[in-house]
Amino acid sequence: MEVYVDDLLVKSKKAEQHLADLRETCAMLREYKMKLNPHKCAFGVESGKFLGFMVSDQGIKANPEKIRAIMDMPPPRSINEVQKLTGRAAALGRFIARSIDRCLPFFSVLRKAREWDEDCGRAFNELKEYLGHPSLLSQTTPGANLTVYLAVSPSAVSSVLTQIEVGIQRPVYYVNRAFRGAEARYPRTEMLAFALVVTARRLRPHFQAHPIKVQTDVPLRKILQKPDISSRMTSWAIELSEFEIEYLPRTTIEGQVLADFVAEFTNFPEEVISGGAGVHIVTDLGERFDYALKLKFKVTNNEAEYEALMSGLRLARSLGTTEVEVKANSQIVEADRLAKAASGQEDVPLPDHVVAQIVDIAAVGIRVSTIEVLQPPGWATDILRFLQEGIIHNDREEAGKVRNRAARFTLVEGILYKRGYTEPLFRCISSDQAQYMLAKIHKGVSGNHVARRTLALRTARARYYWPNAHKDAEEFARKCLKCQENAPIPHCPPAELTSVNTSWPFAQ
Repeated sequence: MEVYVDDLLVKSKKAEQHLADLRETCAMLREYKMKLNPHKCAFGVESGKFLGFMVSDQGIKANPEKIRAIMDMPPPRSINEVQKLTGRAAALGRFIARSIDRCLPFFSVLRKAREWDEDCGRAFNELKEYLGHPSLLSQTTPGANLTVYLAVSPSAVSSVLTQIEVGIQRPVYYVNRAFRGAEARYPRTEMLAFALVVTARRLRPHFQAHPIKVQTDVPLRKILQKPDISSRMTSWAIELSEFEIEYLPRTTIEGQVLADFVAEFTNFPEEVISGGAGVHIVTDLGERFDYALKLKFKVTNNEAEYEALMSGLRLARSLGTTEVEVKANSQIVEADRLAKAASGQEDVPLPDHVVAQIVDIAAVGIRVSTIEVLQPPGWATDILRFLQEGIIHNDREEAGKVRNRAARFTLVEGILYKRGYTEPLFRCISSDQAQYMLAKIHKGVSGNHVARRTLALRTARARYYWPNAHKDAEEFARKCLKCQENAPIPHCPPAELTSVNTSWPFAQ
């Protein structure tokens, strides 16, 4: 049953069950003394209009009247007519993929940045052609896995929520949002993260009720867990941690509608570049990441392989890898194809999952540090396993707790750190290491046996973190023998009491 204000919709998956559902609904209405208008009721229909949409057993369709209003509309000749066009297109936004990009010329006319020209007319005709075959949105199945595809453009971010039905991906909802102010100057990775945040805010009920899989050509999970990200990305990572989100590399898209939707930036800017290199990364879990590198300096074949090696090591390090098997050989088909496409030797368009990067400075002379693997503290075992391998508990409630906690931590060269809102990173230590740090700060060479609150603050200033730091500092200060010996005795006067003789009253 779906109810919105005074609209009521009773749905049944089987015709035999529909009468029983109607009896139960009428009994409930009779119990609360509510009445229905028989002239506005329709019974036993396979499809009908609800909240301005056409609902049927196949899915949700756009209202044909709203589509006809745009199809029968002549080209606008005034600002008011352009406003009508944008308003009608906005009413169908959830059915139109990348609606902001399609209607961008109309918004420019509204801002008086341009007049109605051929580009606007072409966009108007393309919008009509798209609405001639409107998308059929699927209804979500309780507990089913949903997949999100993200796309960015110079003017907006877009996404589509999909569900697999009979082996075919069907769209559930299209989300579009135009950039405002400085949002258009975000880096591409932040744009994709922003698109995911906008989608989670818009479709919060779906994100709370279903496991979500995000497929993109950028390793968003690794990027959101990096320690050197901006405070904006940190807040987004914490906001997304409450949902059950799994990040996957993009695979083949089943369905032409979704294939047309995914159109992210894969072309390089037109610059004179001397060489190219390709990096093909395969993780232990079978995830594949392809990078095409354009080198803005002249290189030989050996130098190009060296640049690919150094870039590959940096990318592997950003993915949190501790062990790398390197195969630097031009006979590797994937890497060789990426290098030729990046250098311009072959005029072949890059696939959507390939990330294009430009290398401005040669890696010769740059010292690469080794990755040190340390034993993590015992209280952070689950967090570390989630950050490194994505392993969580089978229990959904416990898995949600681990994801929420892991959003506030990050890995730097295999060492676990806690993120601070206004402070740098705090290194996570075990309970034994915490006792050693408390002893050094409290009664070490520079220690002056400070009280519990000051002791906890000094450990935080030293950039160390462990759970229950204030409680451990209080217990350590209370058990200190020197503090007990030199502590003031409560209710004890500082000197011996002396008797004072008072004069006899009314003495002569």
